[in-house]
Amino acid sequence: MKARDIWVGLAIRLAFPPFTWLFRAFYALAIRCSVRSVRAAPGVAAIYLTGSMARHESIPGLSDIDFKIFVRGPRNRAASDEIRRRFARLRRCFPVLGPPDEKGIHFIEGFAADLDRYPLLRHLFDPRVYCHRLLWGESLLERLVPPRPEGNDLRQTLLWKLKDWIEKASLLAEHPLLAPPQRRYLLYKSVADAGLVLLMADDNQRRNQGRTTVLQELATRYDGGVRETVAKLLAERAIAFRSALAETGEVWQLFLRLVGEALAALGFAPARGSASFSAGRIAAADLPAWLREALPSDAAVAEFPWRRVPLSPLDCAFFGRRLVLVTLPQSLSLAGQLRLRAAARPHAEETPVMIQESGWLRSAWCELLDHWLSPEGSDDMTALLAAGEMPPGPLAQRLQARLAAWQDQLDEILASQDLARMDRPRYLRFLFAAMACLVLRRSLDDGSFAFPSDAYGVADMLRRETPLAPGFIDLLEDEWHRVQEERLPFQEALFHKTRVLLQTWAGLIRRDEPLDRLAAVNGIPDLARLSLSVVVVTRNRCHQLARCLDSLARQKRHPDELLVVDNGSSDDTAGTVARFSARFPVRLVAEPIVGVAVARNRGLSETRGDVIAFIDDDAVAEPGWLAAIEEAFLRDERVGIVGGSILNLDTGATDPVSRFFELAERIPA
Repeated sequence: MKARDIWVGLAIRLAFPPFTWLFRAFYALAIRCSVRSVRAAPGVAAIYLTGSMARHESIPGLSDIDFKIFVRGPRNRAASDEIRRRFARLRRCFPVLGPPDEKGIHFIEGFAADLDRYPLLRHLFDPRVYCHRLLWGESLLERLVPPRPEGNDLRQTLLWKLKDWIEKASLLAEHPLLAPPQRRYLLYKSVADAGLVLLMADDNQRRNQGRTTVLQELATRYDGGVRETVAKLLAERAIAFRSALAETGEVWQLFLRLVGEALAALGFAPARGSASFSAGRIAAADLPAWLREALPSDAAVAEFPWRRVPLSPLDCAFFGRRLVLVTLPQSLSLAGQLRLRAAARPHAEETPVMIQESGWLRSAWCELLDHWLSPEGSDDMTALLAAGEMPPGPLAQRLQARLAAWQDQLDEILASQDLARMDRPRYLRFLFAAMACLVLRRSLDDGSFAFPSDAYGVADMLRRETPLAPGFIDLLEDEWHRVQEERLPFQEALFHKTRVLLQTWAGLIRRDEPLDRLAAVNGIPDLARLSLSVVVVTRNRCHQLARCLDSLARQKRHPDELLVVDNGSSDDTAGTVARFSARFPVRLVAEPIVGVAVARNRGLSETRGDVIAFIDDDAVAEPGWLAAIEEAFLRDERVGIVGGSILNLDTGATDPVSRFFELAERIPA
């Protein structure tokens, strides 16, 4: 049993004086120690307490201590990691601090932009819903979080609170790492917060007065089974969730009911589902086995291209995927939801699954970043875009605003040298997803609608609408097939031109200039190439030199220049080089002053390549050696020097020195 489980068990079983006083003192000590440690981290400007602790509504053992921490300056990974390390150390003594990764760390310089871009973040700082209490530092929220109007903005805040709870309830309701009292507390919170959204939708002047108050109001609003379930939840709260008085399934169904009623109260129309997607119907026999076995027999399934507007340019994992829509005549039970989630999780990126039930949409695996509740309420407007339909006026305007913010982020990413470090299969997906969104943005500006759903659609559009050379477009299309479908390595030589293509295209859209000006990109070579010079320093080892030169002649990427520096040899070095030059161009330079450093400097002065690679005369280069060196320099212009592993060459020798190196390689690093 883990220390956390022991802590939860003790806390809820000893929820009476004097133990409750001790637990409160323990929480207070945890908060004080956290503030003292975190405020010493570089750049920390303010620490806020949030959640149930800030509302004085915590339950010892079940409530985690939630913080929001503001750091001066722009986003800084090192600063975030340092704060999380401090929380990780503190958590050894104070398990009530919760996972370090869940701490809200925000950077002041980019906070306003993030708040404007991300409605999920915006709802977390809405004072009508969340309570924050300053523990230390500057009072920043009044300055950083502008006052929000009551109308549509409150509507979006409440929608995102529902989305947030759909994710948490779906993910954690039966999580094996949570103790039973924690799972009961989670469902209690999900019902109370869905009820809060419903009450606030009816009364936009209302503020969050705590979950117990919400449930008490729900008990007066409903009768029959709903009232009984709410009464059981309040009774569980009174005994700190030591015992289960309400069945998990009935609480789950109440949660789904409140979500549906809250959506209706917020004015969101039911999802269009079957009307929009009838053309995509597929038979159960055509479903993947893992999905077919997880669905009820009365589920209707359709499959469509996923025209998905990403949350940011880096949110591109699902580009080119096909979306599976499952329409259910009635809501899944919690057991059915968990079964579908477990089945969907391993396939979430390859086959994203959306569920339509009770008139609203959501994703089957809740780690997908969005949970779409209806086309009108959805930030991605999945239903409309998947059906390839032009969004109506207000939605088109919101989509244009979102794409404008997306392009601001794209410009930042393209200007950053860190783009070169992106995983290459992901970079290729980023490239095509960005081009698809640029197509969409230009079409909306022109009053039309075009949004390619995959890489081949993007390539077709490039052929029809742009002056880019057909050979380059074919190369991009072939590269997608090689990397994404055949799982072959990305050609680093493509990186430079594709980056310039995105920068040029984004600039044309920002300046409202025609795509004809993309012709300037045709002047850049499709595949960037560096000139590579190889220098071999040798002295009286003509036999090893011959073996080394032979390995260089077998390189997948041949050197542009091969230079041998003879450092005062008296054997047949000159003859060896002469015989080899009949197979491959090689130059011999004599350096009479003996010494490796002197000989290498002579080689440097004689070569003309962009990159100079040194290899010893007794070494044998793997066939991909030079190609790997070139790729490293093409990948990131900041690279100044590269190296690799040097392994002992198996020559069959049995002398003590050879045996020593052979045994040394077997020792684990």
